[in-house]
Amino acid sequence: MGEIIKVGMADLKICKAPDGLITLGLGSCVGIAIRDPLTKIGGLVHIMLPDSKAIVNNNGVKEKFADTGIEELLKRLEQYIDSASKDESEINNI
Repeated sequence: MGEIIKVGMADLKICKAPDGLITLGLGSCVGIAIRDPLTKIGGLVHIMLPDSKAIVNNNGVKEKFADTGIEELLKRLEQYIDSASKDESEINNI
């Protein structure tokens, strides 16, 4: 059994199995989870609001908004998977 990683409000985390992700207290918020079954790498973003453009001073917190949080989740997943694939490739070439 791996580590369970907590995702807070307006937060985003990535992990690889056997680790897992959890968020609490969604209420009116939305949790979006994406997982790649081949690499067993997944991510979870805890979204509070739909549109970053509707808030004048949003402090640049991409994870807080649906329009920027989902995009950020996909970007970080891609980077994590690319990094994991590179590490695995280097190990296989030894």
